Amino acid sequence: EEIFLNIVHVPAINTTGKKALLGYIPESYTLPADHPNFLGHSNFQECRTLIECLSEQGYDVDVVNWDADMRAVGKADYDLLIALDFQLEYAKTLVKPSGKVILYATGCHWSFANPAEYGRINQLKERRGVMLLPRRQSKPFSCEGKIDEIWYLGNDFTRDTYAHHRVPKHRLNISIIESPVIEKNDFQQNHFLWFASAGAVHKGLDWLLEIFSRNSELHLHICGLVELEKDFYELYYRELHELPNIHFHGWVLPNSTQFQTILKQCSYVVSPSCSEGGGGATLQCMYAGLIPIVTRASSVDAEDCGFVSAQDTFVEVEKSIKKASLLSADELAKKSHQSREYVLNHHLLKHYKQAVLKRLQSSQCVVV
Repeated sequence: EEIFLNIVHVPAINTTGKKALLGYIPESYTLPADHPNFLGHSNFQECRTLIECLSEQGYDVDVVNWDADMRAVGKADYDLLIALDFQLEYAKTLVKPSGKVILYATGCHWSFANPAEYGRINQLKERRGVMLLPRRQSKPFSCEGKIDEIWYLGNDFTRDTYAHHRVPKHRLNISIIESPVIEKNDFQQNHFLWFASAGAVHKGLDWLLEIFSRNSELHLHICGLVELEKDFYELYYRELHELPNIHFHGWVLPNSTQFQTILKQCSYVVSPSCSEGGGGATLQCMYAGLIPIVTRASSVDAEDCGFVSAQDTFVEVEKSIKKASLLSADELAKKSHQSREYVLNHHLLKHYKQAVLKRLQSSQCVVV
């Protein structure tokens, strides 16, 4: 069977003869930097930056899509291969004997993330008597003996789900999409935001709808692709559309005027996810000064500027929300400032680039 593979080639800025193969988002390099795709998720700007870093460090770079079948590359002689786990089955046929294979981990390991989502779905079934479909399942694959390093987006929680891989693990700082933001100076103690893409149950929206439906003095704003998940949308139609304290906005781009208006209304971003790789959506809201309320699995280091649930449970998340709603105006202002400063100091695109260059310039990856 012939497999077609679209390869984007990016030459090295300073040719050294070294070659790298990257499995991620080739159109991040071919599309103009002001294309709308760069505004929906930080992975576009991160992939483009990764390609540019490889080129700057002397690699001729071939880029294929994140879901491409690597068999189509054929027997190759790359010095460096960076890809998602299920693309690494044929890794040893793609690199030189001295070549290096890096697993690029954009979330928790599938052996943690997949059961975690099913756990949330089963909890919902116990509460509501309905079994919904999973939306965030990853393809199971074993990389044992195939990789030399792991570069991961997230924090120590994310890293620890890869503990069974006895190879070096290095954190890359996930980035936010930078845009003009006016620092908050007006805080509403009872307005909270859920901002996410696909996987409403995975990302804890069912918990929040049930929590806010019985706490009418608290307001929940929802920005996400909820309507695309028909079973969830129909089950929670009443909560989404008929309660005065729950405001459903649909999908909203981070740099839009509408999103800026919502950010001004809210003081908190709530992410009770069961598994994440960096929590980019939460960090995007923290960039605007929202105070994070997260589970440990949300993979955001929010201990100093927000609220991390003691356990990843419905009850503990509700406790965190109620505790946050009692903050004084001075406490809100302080935590809001700390939240924004944390992102400015750790999660801009320049921080991602610095982390990538540090790895590429290490003794294991340096071009000689």
